[in-house]
Amino acid sequence: MSTKELSPSQIVGIAIGAVLFLVGGYFFCNPGLLEKVSVVIWHNFGIWILFIFGAGYAIYRKISNPQQMTWVEIPVQLSVSLLAIYLFYSIFYYSTSGMQDTEIWNGYVAKAEYHEAWTEKKTSTDDEGNTRTSYVYHAPEWKLITSNDECLRVSSDIYRRYVSHWGKETKRTLWHMNQSSIGDGNMYFVNWNRDSGSQVPSAVEHECANYLKASHSIRKRVSYIKDEHKPFLMEYPAVFDGGFGSIAVNRVLNAKASVPTAWSNKISRGLDKVLCTMGKEKEVNVLVYVMGIGDQGYFHALEEHWIGGKKNDVILVIGASEFPKIDWVTVMAWTDVEEFKILLRDRILALKNLEGKEQEIVDTISDQIRKSADAGGFKRRHMKELEYLAADIVLPWWAQVLVICFSVSCAYATSWALEHNEISN
Repeated sequence: MSTKELSPSQIVGIAIGAVLFLVGGYFFCNPGLLEKVSVVIWHNFGIWILFIFGAGYAIYRKISNPQQMTWVEIPVQLSVSLLAIYLFYSIFYYSTSGMQDTEIWNGYVAKAEYHEAWTEKKTSTDDEGNTRTSYVYHAPEWKLITSNDECLRVSSDIYRRYVSHWGKETKRTLWHMNQSSIGDGNMYFVNWNRDSGSQVPSAVEHECANYLKASHSIRKRVSYIKDEHKPFLMEYPAVFDGGFGSIAVNRVLNAKASVPTAWSNKISRGLDKVLCTMGKEKEVNVLVYVMGIGDQGYFHALEEHWIGGKKNDVILVIGASEFPKIDWVTVMAWTDVEEFKILLRDRILALKNLEGKEQEIVDTISDQIRKSADAGGFKRRHMKELEYLAADIVLPWWAQVLVICFSVSCAYATSWALEHNEISN
């Protein structure tokens, strides 16, 4: 049995295709992310210089090797070179300029699925007519589907927990193309039973591009944060496994305040509950940050530390040097509705005391957010409104050098592959 050997030019062509696929695959699966990154790279003069280089190099190779490089291959050379430059700039801008960020989307788990393992039979025939059979094993999968259509992989133990929590597991018989195994490959699932008491809130991290975080002017400004502020500055909360998968988040942050755990848990659970629906409706994530200090100036240190929070955040910051007494309240949020922050602040200040008012605090936050923008409700800003910062985002010098090196290498490898293939004039 013989197999057709690949020529050197084909190997190089496949290698180039693989590199571009790997670099571009991530962004093409996240078109919204690619769109935001593109706004930045089009403001960078470096990409236009490399585009001119790519076009000039393609013409140069045709003139210097007229017999090896055909006119038909010129568009191929141009397309690959320009695509490579664009993708290399995209990945380096996103990963090295400080633009890469995350935000939390809130909802609830709507469904848990278990897909059984199964075996696929594959048959192939070589150039001499010989048939070859192989078998591919598809491992079992356990997934969660949220109200935001997010699909999260979980363990079998987590899936069984949902079955126990909701009951009424259903089997759906499936047959896969070329399946050779018998009695497996089916799907089992359990849906939320619509009982509010059994609802499981979901908080899922999503990658996003943050122009404000990457702005060169903002990053180089003199820091307001002093040594005395640092003990009161906590890191932004990350999603963790709370027993039903990695979909839980601590919504109450205690920065050296004497906040009882029971109080924090009631607030956190209450916010989780309202965000099951309000999270998607208003595109919002809510946190409560309690500082054990009476100086309101510490808020500005937190604001700098968190760079204003995420673009969908409403962060209620409460100063309580002697909990439960309220010293001061401020709201951190990306919104043009300044009245929202003022009204929410005043309503929380009016409580004067935090003890025993957990549900009232949750209801107040929820009510103010749900109002229309005209009535002082929350309306988040979109990153598109900050596109004016795109020209202020720069690459580190070493990243710029790497983009140039990778782009030039890709252009040269493409021209070499085209010149050494079987097409000629």
